Amino acid sequence: MKDHDYNDSCTEDHGPCACLPNPVRMNFLYGQLISERDLLTEQAYFRDKLRHANRCLHGYGVICGMIATPLAPPQECEPKDSPRRRELRAQIAKFDETLKELKLAEEEAESDDEKKDIREKAAQIEAEREAALQELEQLTHARPDQSDNCAEPTPLHRIKVSCGAAMDCEGNDVILTRDRVVDLWRLLKPAERDQLADGRETTIYLSVCYEECGSEPTRPVALDSCATTTGCEMARVMEGARLTASLTKPAEDPRCDARCPCCDDPCSLPAPLTLAKDEPVTKDDIDNGARRRFGLYDPTVITGINWVNGAAYSRDVANDLLGWKDENAGLVITFSRPVHVSTIIPGTVEIMRITGGGGLSGVLAAMEGEFVDLPDDGMVDQIRYRNTSGESVQEKDRIMVVVRAPFLLDQCCHPVAGLHVGGRVPRLDLDGEADLAALKEEQAAGLPAHETCLHPPQGPMAWTSNGQGNFESWFWISGDQ
Repeated sequence: MKDHDYNDSCTEDHGPCACLPNPVRMNFLYGQLISERDLLTEQAYFRDKLRHANRCLHGYGVICGMIATPLAPPQECEPKDSPRRRELRAQIAKFDETLKELKLAEEEAESDDEKKDIREKAAQIEAEREAALQELEQLTHARPDQSDNCAEPTPLHRIKVSCGAAMDCEGNDVILTRDRVVDLWRLLKPAERDQLADGRETTIYLSVCYEECGSEPTRPVALDSCATTTGCEMARVMEGARLTASLTKPAEDPRCDARCPCCDDPCSLPAPLTLAKDEPVTKDDIDNGARRRFGLYDPTVITGINWVNGAAYSRDVANDLLGWKDENAGLVITFSRPVHVSTIIPGTVEIMRITGGGGLSGVLAAMEGEFVDLPDDGMVDQIRYRNTSGESVQEKDRIMVVVRAPFLLDQCCHPVAGLHVGGRVPRLDLDGEADLAALKEEQAAGLPAHETCLHPPQGPMAWTSNGQGNFESWFWISGDQ
């Protein structure tokens, strides 16, 4: 006899695997009286099986559509002081960034006089910031003048979410059969609206959730033994989607294998948005790139580099970019999520030089390099790699950059999806005169305008690497100094 009997093998107690289905199907027999419970059991069996297959074999995320776009209010109803509000918010953000830099500079300063000068400068910037903040608050609390055509306050925060399909992490189909227009302000809780009262821009998070709605009210022909009313019941259940918004960022899915463990939040995240109380939403305020890609695991990808693929740089700019004589410079690669430092070993990033010019050309040689400011352990979301070969690039050389992404492992030990599809990973937005000079050179380099395929197939979002394979890129050395 086996160590367990039939009842033990069919127990309903799943323990740590409580999210796995417990299939129970009907065993119909001739002459059986079929009740409501039996029909619901039959439905539940197939629905649970389908959700299980969706969740464990296919994954979850946005499959198609569900792109958020702003709906601007009529021009006559837009606040007339909107340009000044945007200008003030930009100034405040710049003041905050400068104050952070001054704080770091004060910590690194060696002499008391230098620290005093930094503190005086910080105090002046703090005063300017406070003045800008007070003006912004005055504009916010004073109702802006609007046209007589706007007897009712016009919603400033309306967006349209296009029709589309998604799968939540519980295996439910989340389908928008038509474009949905919502007012973000009304989706927020009253306490969250109060947080926006100062007029400053705040990030809110838009989510779409699976929802069931009853339809077709029907009066029963007969009552069961416990019925006390003859009221109508819903004869149909419509499966739909509900849009929600919150100031609290949904937690990232911590599961490395989403096939068996339960998920914390079944709602999908189409896009985070930037919202100000008395400002309309614009297309620049919406980040559709945060949408989770459909699949069992959202792969870590390369999101930015500090050079332009295929560009032609002068020798000086290229040498500066490669960190030839600057230990703090070098090529920068950023990732959507941190990767293990222990997997960033010599050879995972490599710079190759293909010689050009009128003499001996076409020679392929590796340029020795090193990682800059790489910690001994832990995780990083950025790599900086510089040329240490001691050799300067020459006119008409081609510099090849290879990142062996399959060897770089993220927090779940999944490889980085580093295939450089279309060469479209964007250039990082870096500050500084040197970077601005390089950008001007890129614009004058005659690069393709990329008038086609401005966005990846998933929608209007930034390109990233995508797919298993090495990341490859290159740039040329022009004859200019």
